[in-house]
Amino acid sequence: MLETTVPDRQLRCLEKLRAGADLALCAKLNLTALAETKHWPVAQDQEIIRIPHATWSNALTQLDAGAFVDVLIPITTVEGPGHRRRIREAKTAIRDGRYEHAVSLA
Repeated sequence: MLETTVPDRQLRCLEKLRAGADLALCAKLNLTALAETKHWPVAQDQEIIRIPHATWSNALTQLDAGAFVDVLIPITTVEGPGHRRRIREAKTAIRDGRYEHAVSLA
């Protein structure tokens, strides 16, 4: 089994290049037998891995990925009694996708 991590940026690039087609990945392998140092490299190979569109799309919808947005809002140096509460509520509103409400709270 070969396992790797695909960062969000690379995932977005894969999706753009795939353009709704099957996903094709190329694995370039260089294999070395450490116990047999007389015969290195033992093998080199290149394998194309194809993942059908439906399978890949289904896997993407099952990702447990989160998204966040940081919004920097200049505030006065005077903090009122409800300042921290409003900031907490604004963060909750951002997580809920209520961006305009978050700005008004902050």
